[in-house]
Amino acid sequence: MATEETKTISGPTRPTLQRPNIQKRLSWQDMANASPRVRVTRRIMKLQQDKIASQILEQGKRMCTDFVEAKLKRDGFLPANQQNNSTALKSFFVSSNRDTFVMVSKRMQEVGEMLEQCFPRVYMNIAQHVNTSFTNENIVNEVFNNVATEIVHDGVNWARIAAVYTFAGALTSECYRNNKIGFVCDIANWMYEFSAMHLVDWVKKKGGWVSIADI
Repeated sequence: MATEETKTISGPTRPTLQRPNIQKRLSWQDMANASPRVRVTRRIMKLQQDKIASQILEQGKRMCTDFVEAKLKRDGFLPANQQNNSTALKSFFVSSNRDTFVMVSKRMQEVGEMLEQCFPRVYMNIAQHVNTSFTNENIVNEVFNNVATEIVHDGVNWARIAAVYTFAGALTSECYRNNKIGFVCDIANWMYEFSAMHLVDWVKKKGGWVSIADI
């Protein structure tokens, strides 16, 4: 019969294996509610599978660049004779669409300029209106998204879309005026993402950007 002593010297006790705790891998669905960035990314990925929606987004982005350039020229931050973005990027569009895009882009600029003239205080001193300081790009991006979302809160129409573009131009101009040029380098990308979340379905139903000529 084994004694306590023989048990003690019989050798080291073999460690007991324990089953590891398996953590669930996060899926897109798990992260969707937690991250606005993920929601935007998922939305864009879905829209890029739709040829018409994808074109509307890309055209809207390039139109935003045109709009901002025109605004900066009017405010004296860019030389008036600088080549227009529509001309520089017209190779993006097939031949039959180039003139149409230029027309639509100019029409958006005309409507935006009219909005500025009718409501000058709305598009000036933006930082003061929203009671914040433009200390970094994230703050400016948040201001753009918050104000643009508020503009279309009660529904989308061409006037409100033009108001969003006008605000983007005014925001860029104010950053230039305060030597914060780098804070709005991605303004066209912000418009692209905002359009994906709020505008593209409505614009598509209207037959594309060309319908802005109706206003």
